[in-house]
Amino acid sequence: MIVNPIIGPQIAKTFAANDHAKLQYYARLSAGWIFLINVFIYGLFIITGNFLIELFFGSEYLAAYNVVMILLAGQVVDSITGSSVLFLTMTGFENNTAIVRFITTTINLTMVYIFSDLWGINGAAIATSITLILWNWIIFWVVKKKLNIYCLPFKISVDVK
Repeated sequence: MIVNPIIGPQIAKTFAANDHAKLQYYARLSAGWIFLINVFIYGLFIITGNFLIELFFGSEYLAAYNVVMILLAGQVVDSITGSSVLFLTMTGFENNTAIVRFITTTINLTMVYIFSDLWGINGAAIATSITLILWNWIIFWVVKKKLNIYCLPFKISVDVK
């Protein structure tokens, strides 16, 4: 990811300085950039995905277009929460990240098993996208609870309990 290596040290430094307003600024800024980059990539693949797959991998991989689009759609929705994981990791809450990762990985493995049986490789992509979104929205909630920061590209006034 382009944004996280740049924003990570700033998060740690700002957290150490106890500057909550600046942390919220970085959360919104990073979420905005990550979301815009992902929307651009998704749009690019909507327009040129088949061409790019054939160009880089050959025509025998054109069947992967639907899988790529499902995974990219999940990534776009996921990217709305920006650098949530990085906020937890850089502020000493990495154990929370590990717990959520374990839970969502277990859910993912179960869903992939079930969805693959029902819909093949597209089912696996759907299951992976769903759990990727679930993972980041749970992390979003944990960031709100631990740091009182909304990792979204826009302002909201909803209290997460």
